[in-house]
Amino acid sequence: MEPKYMETPPEMKKFMEQAKQCEWVGDITPLELAQHQTKDDLWVALDGEVYNITQFLPFHPTGDSCFVNAQHHDITMGYMRAHPYIDPAIVAKCKIGKLVVAH
Repeated sequence: MEPKYMETPPEMKKFMEQAKQCEWVGDITPLELAQHQTKDDLWVALDGEVYNITQFLPFHPTGDSCFVNAQHHDITMGYMRAHPYIDPAIVAKCKIGKLVVAH
């Protein structure tokens, strides 16, 4: 069963229209993810996928405050708590790779 998402807010629709497709990186380790944690270069993991959300920050209601210098770069739990009905397709153009853990 497909999840039911709320209607995309106008400011998010604007972002989706204006966003540029990010360059694909591929497999990204947690160490590499941790090296991109400034408001000018911000990568996060969401459900095993990695997104460069730098261009999204001006559209996020709280800006970069909940992302930059966060203890955890995997935002899956926080996203599911705060935004369970917001379609993650909003940041689809920001997807740059898959989070991998070296064995």
